[in-house]
Amino acid sequence: PLYKLVVGIAKAMQGMAWVMVLTAMVLYICALVGVKLVGPKGLLWGDVDKQAPPEAATVAFPEIFGAIFNLFKVMNADMSPMEGLFDAKPMSKLVIGFYVVVTNWAIFSILTAVVSEHMARVTQSTEEEQEKAEAQENRNRLVDTIFKRLGFDDDDDVDDDD
Repeated sequence: PLYKLVVGIAKAMQGMAWVMVLTAMVLYICALVGVKLVGPKGLLWGDVDKQAPPEAATVAFPEIFGAIFNLFKVMNADMSPMEGLFDAKPMSKLVIGFYVVVTNWAIFSILTAVVSEHMARVTQSTEEEQEKAEAQENRNRLVDTIFKRLGFDDDDDVDDDD
């Protein structure tokens, strides 16, 4: 079982890499949108010169890399970076809720499906190889039995009795 698990995960690495690329793209796009909408100079706050946006609300999306890290934390169910935004804009809970569903549930489900599929393939191929080996062993025994009945010894000579 451990062999099947390790081989399944090893063979699933390519699929897992593509899921990681998908995750990085989703994080980057969402961080970019977040910074442009609710960052310190975001569109949601209107003209910054007239009124400064609440600092607690802009902490979630300070700049791209900080926003990516905060969104990664949210993806893993740590909502602390978003608390200030939730207080300033309560409707943001719906958007963040949708984000959590897409990233946490959907992407992790895709990752699980990729690994499970490859592990199932490895199990199937291992069982097929084992069946082939057993069939070959049965054929070898049958051939040995036939040769023994015909009077062939291990030295490939026919006995005088036959």
